[in-house]
Amino acid sequence: MSPCACSAPVPADEGGAASAALDHLAPVLACLRETVVKQRQLAELRRTFETVVKAALGDAEIGVIDGKPVLTYKKTARVGVSHKLLVARFPDVVKECEDVTEVRTLRLLD
Repeated sequence: MSPCACSAPVPADEGGAASAALDHLAPVLACLRETVVKQRQLAELRRTFETVVKAALGDAEIGVIDGKPVLTYKKTARVGVSHKLLVARFPDVVKECEDVTEVRTLRLLD
């Protein structure tokens, strides 16, 4: 028997995906869920504060408090490629240059 039998893989579910028992991590998952909620709240708060600061800056690029620069809000150029347009106009180039990679996404389930 392994020293940590509770983390031993469990047979695959009906969809073919293997599962692992995480009973010993229940407190960690509870903290993770709480952290996700707090992170969403903080992100919303940050957006609110940034909106206020950006509005106060107007067209200025440097924000100053007591004569000292405390932040910058500068324009930068960003170049993007429209994937939809590229596929429509040059499908063979897209196929030749496409790179498929496998990723795993962690999602908390209800």
